[in-house]
Amino acid sequence: MDQALLHAERVILNNHGRPLRNSPPASARRLLAPPRSLMRGQDPSVVWRHGWFYLAQSENGERGITGIFIYRSRTIHGLGRPGECQRRCVWIAPRKGPISRNLWAPELAWVDGLGREASPRGERSGGQGRWYIYFAADDGRNENHRMYALESESADACGPYQLKGKVAAPGADRWAIDGALIDVEEPLGGGRRLYFVWSGWEGLHNGMQRLFVARMSDPWTITGERVEISRPDASWERRSGPHPCYVNEGPAVAVRGGKVVVGFSANGFWSDDYCVGILSCDVERILDPHAWTKSIAPAFCKTDALFGVGHNCFVKAGDGAEAQWWNVFHAVRRPGRGGKGREIFAQRMGWENGLPALGRPGDPVMSMA
Repeated sequence: MDQALLHAERVILNNHGRPLRNSPPASARRLLAPPRSLMRGQDPSVVWRHGWFYLAQSENGERGITGIFIYRSRTIHGLGRPGECQRRCVWIAPRKGPISRNLWAPELAWVDGLGREASPRGERSGGQGRWYIYFAADDGRNENHRMYALESESADACGPYQLKGKVAAPGADRWAIDGALIDVEEPLGGGRRLYFVWSGWEGLHNGMQRLFVARMSDPWTITGERVEISRPDASWERRSGPHPCYVNEGPAVAVRGGKVVVGFSANGFWSDDYCVGILSCDVERILDPHAWTKSIAPAFCKTDALFGVGHNCFVKAGDGAEAQWWNVFHAVRRPGRGGKGREIFAQRMGWENGLPALGRPGDPVMSMA
């Protein structure tokens, strides 16, 4: 982690809820100033590629369109700024049917060398790369929420896109939201393995949102059995207020150093206690439910500056030693908002012992470009 971040006058917590080394004593801690957001929005998905930051967002009739939008900027803080950001609608939902309402949390992903020429085993085929957008939608009835995939027609993240279809586990077509891709490179140029991780119900009725993972044969087809990797069973995952709601959702994926790291959000998004926890496992054991380790405390949670902190994504910007990592998330500025008025924020992050070191939400030094 950058020395400027480690030595700044704040507390930076690791993923076990304890201060990192070089954190200041309690007497030196200061209240956080109100941070500047990127834009109003929720459930951010940001990807950096070839010098551009891309942000995916959905709209549900707010400006007369129900669809998915891509924002593009040369800098992460330029997203949402007039003159620095381009915005394009890349897909419009049909007026009726199973994907016409409640478009939630579009997740943007670049898949290199697969595209339309993917092999049945998901191996590298030499084809041109494509962008994929995973999103949840329904017909106006929440119990019908399912995941769907769009594929770009070229290497341009700003579209156009074609609908590939529903993304569902064979024999387990259940309520599903917040899907994300896990893309693991095989050693020595041996191709890749693709997995899908999402939040869903175990059965047909709402009781608890769990996280599942399954193998994919291509970027839009699940072929393996779904495996549960997390459920909200810790006390810090059960703080949604007077009406309990047990939630694990919003998986954020990073593959680094032979390890898969999944940030996830716990508690209801309308709660001040919406927060981010961390799951991790070895890349060779993704489908082993016993291989996943969960943080014993939130890795990122409310402060005196921001509340309802969650649904984040990890963004690697740049290549090699010059790469910077960002944590992008949504939050509200006042308690008791019930998820209304969410804004998107971006802060620098680091790594310690193979896990994300996220700092505190609203920290102005962590938010520097």
